[in-house]
Amino acid sequence: MARGVPAACALAGAVAFIFCGIATASLAQTVQPNKPAGSDIETVTVTGERIPAEVIHAFVQSYARTASSSLDKITRWKKPICVGTEGLSSEDLNQFVTERIEQIAAQSGMPVGVHPCKLNVEIRFTSSPQAFLDQVRVEGPALLTPKRSQVADVAVMRHPIQAWYATGIEDRDGTLILNDEESVGFYGSGSGGNLSPLNTVPTMHAEGSLLRTGLQSEMAHVFVVADSGKTGDFRLGPIADYVAMLALSQAPSFDECRPLPSITNLFAAGCGEALKPVSVTDTDIAFLRGLYNMDAGANLLTQQSGIAGEIEKVMKAKGF
Repeated sequence: MARGVPAACALAGAVAFIFCGIATASLAQTVQPNKPAGSDIETVTVTGERIPAEVIHAFVQSYARTASSSLDKITRWKKPICVGTEGLSSEDLNQFVTERIEQIAAQSGMPVGVHPCKLNVEIRFTSSPQAFLDQVRVEGPALLTPKRSQVADVAVMRHPIQAWYATGIEDRDGTLILNDEESVGFYGSGSGGNLSPLNTVPTMHAEGSLLRTGLQSEMAHVFVVADSGKTGDFRLGPIADYVAMLALSQAPSFDECRPLPSITNLFAAGCGEALKPVSVTDTDIAFLRGLYNMDAGANLLTQQSGIAGEIEKVMKAKGF
């Protein structure tokens, strides 16, 4: 089992049993990482003619969209991530995926927890993803969606790898409210506080500006499921990098072909091979750095412009 204490164990006892021992088929032994765990991050450099600013902005807008109707902001981690991976054919392979995500996170400027810690990024490889999701839907639906009324629609495996996000809103005073249809939410003092059920909706303190409200969209938990029957033909390096992008930034879709070479295009239909690198690219890392350097309290357009600016700076430094 991966390092750390599963967050699922704290959310629902039955789901804890799923993550602490119910067997799901392992990925075939033939899948191997293309570099050893613990190695430095290697990225694919985007080469060619100068990339127009409008293409960079289109890339950012295709990925850095608001994925929540509750707040028109880009969601990101604020508290340190604690990653755990299960379901691969050996603990070394599980550990490779975990460490790769942590390496990319650290290079992107986001906080990484020290193990042992309470897992908030959980990765599950299984050859029976729909059966696994059916169990989670019954025993721990909060892992898949904050809205119980939508769980039947959400708990469907439609892609080789999918992610489900638990998110919340933090106001300018550090009060965090998780999006939850049934209990209205959970609250805590700051992003690292213990969360408790709400009996009443608290007052949220915001700034009186259209450009900057001070409200932030924050990730609380990411649950990623990979169908080993559809990913077994890939080396584990690209799979780990793809999972890292899903874990560190909230993906609005899993099959959109984005206009720059990006590991996020790995499974995108209709995407040419030139746009499907075998590792995270300089653009991907710049995107994540922009995400974790942006003003989390600003409006969506300001946030997207900040991320695009970080990518433009990297591309300019490399002569593109």
